[in-house]
Amino acid sequence: MTRERPAGGTTRSKRLERYLPGLIGFVVIAIAVGIAIVRQIDDRPRAEPGAVFLNPDTQNPLPNAGTVVFPWARLSVATAAPRDELPDGLRESTGVRAPEGGSFVRVQLTDLGTIAFAESSRPYLADVDVLLRANGADHTLSGPDGLDLDRAGLPDTRNDVWVAVEGHPQDLAVVVRIGGEEQVVDTSDGSADLGRAADLAALPSAEDQQAKGDSTFDCGSFVRTDDQRFAVRDAESGECRVADAQRTPYVGDLGWAEPGREFVVVTVLLPLRREFDIPAQSPTKVWHAMAVRTSATLGGQPDDATPVDTWARGTDDGGRFGTQATQFIFEVPRAKATGDLTVTTRYRARGHGPFAAKNLRADLAWTIAARKLA
Repeated sequence: MTRERPAGGTTRSKRLERYLPGLIGFVVIAIAVGIAIVRQIDDRPRAEPGAVFLNPDTQNPLPNAGTVVFPWARLSVATAAPRDELPDGLRESTGVRAPEGGSFVRVQLTDLGTIAFAESSRPYLADVDVLLRANGADHTLSGPDGLDLDRAGLPDTRNDVWVAVEGHPQDLAVVVRIGGEEQVVDTSDGSADLGRAADLAALPSAEDQQAKGDSTFDCGSFVRTDDQRFAVRDAESGECRVADAQRTPYVGDLGWAEPGREFVVVTVLLPLRREFDIPAQSPTKVWHAMAVRTSATLGGQPDDATPVDTWARGTDDGGRFGTQATQFIFEVPRAKATGDLTVTTRYRARGHGPFAAKNLRADLAWTIAARKLA
């Protein structure tokens, strides 16, 4: 005997089937509303435009990089398109969102090696800054939370920095400022306008200089410029040598040369000690002298003759005898020949015998031909 289904059950099933699509739609809407509410109550603080975040997890190299220079190094710079959030690891560690209606731009700096950097006698306070230019607004990458731009170098060979910006800028550039002079890289294609730094970029790399080996050369024979009548012995540590000579548009702490001019930087190695022969002197005939003053002049135009900076860079005291390194910096017309360089050192001695009663001095001068200088 066949049992018939109750009519009520069939009716309930049909009602459920009738309302099921609406019920599913309601659930979907509820979920969407819930997600929207969660998003709306995101209480993470927003980054201020210009805030900088260093990413220790450097990513792959960016395309369209352009090359710029610091006074002591070359580097390439590039940017990525703006994005709404920081990378996962950095987002978790910082806990910040983009500025209202804004985004984050990734800037990448890659160290390409050092260049010949000239310093002066004064401590160098790096006047270098790197900026992201986003739709005309400049944001520095240095400062307490950014890159430390000094001669110690960048933290890594490749460095990623994220900058909070307003909106989603499409016109992006990286700007390097050295003492007020700008280099600008258009990161859409990597083209670079180096401005005055083009002369700085033309300097040899430290690796190129090392590959040349020892480039020092003799100054030649000295002449006496004093009126004393005793003889001066040849120095056991060797005579005057030029250790380095270069032209550069920029020197640490002195800054840029005047427009149309550049610096000539020369380092000279001179005997620290030498001996005087005093035939008629009693009780001793040999007096030991020490260098007490070194000066230099550059031939050519009178305005170029006096150094703008003189730096006693130190001594190599090889026992009784040794050498002292003295650097001279002159400012001269750019890319034009200079006159000869004349270096003068005063040696002063006091006899080592018990009855020696006076000091003696000798002024020795060396002349280095201009063609041998940078």
